[in-house]
Amino acid sequence: MACAYEVGGGVRDAGAIQRLLDLGAARVLVGTRALEEPSWLEEVAFKFPGKLMLAADARGRQVVTCGWTRTLTQDVGGAHRRRRSAALAGSSWSPRCTSREWRAGPTSS
Repeated sequence: MACAYEVGGGVRDAGAIQRLLDLGAARVLVGTRALEEPSWLEEVAFKFPGKLMLAADARGRQVVTCGWTRTLTQDVGGAHRRRRSAALAGSSWSPRCTSREWRAGPTSS
């Protein structure tokens, strides 16, 4: 029985993406670099159409990178819109927020 799997963590260049796909990964998750360098995300999404997923962590509504140590100015809604504009397979979010923030949902801006 074949099993498709996704792999990620520390993936910051096209060579690493290619190696993971060559090893059999169905999809590769890209995070910090993809969120901090939108042009890189567009470049690798074009090179590997339908093979990448944007992986993001969020504290409240703010996107965080580098193992939860750096808070970006964009919120979850902005990062999600960027994902829709690239040829990605999907996205994966890890929220860390209070129950009140969770009920408020993503921003509409």
